[in-house]
Amino acid sequence: MADREWLSERLAEVESGRPMRAVQWGKASLVWADLWVCWALAENGEEALALERRVLAVPGVDWWNRAGRGAH
Repeated sequence: MADREWLSERLAEVESGRPMRAVQWGKASLVWADLWVCWALAENGEEALALERRVLAVPGVDWWNRAGRGAH
């Protein structure tokens, strides 16, 4: 979110009296960052953790995930 032009556009919206709501800001930032989100169902926490570890082990992907920050 450190793109000067994108932030300037958002600031211009605020200054002109047309600020976005927090939900709109969040959606706009996800579109801008071109992030994709998906979910998978697991039977329990253990299965969910195993799935997360398999996904995070995919080579060549720079995941944005709490596990990458040493939370586990």
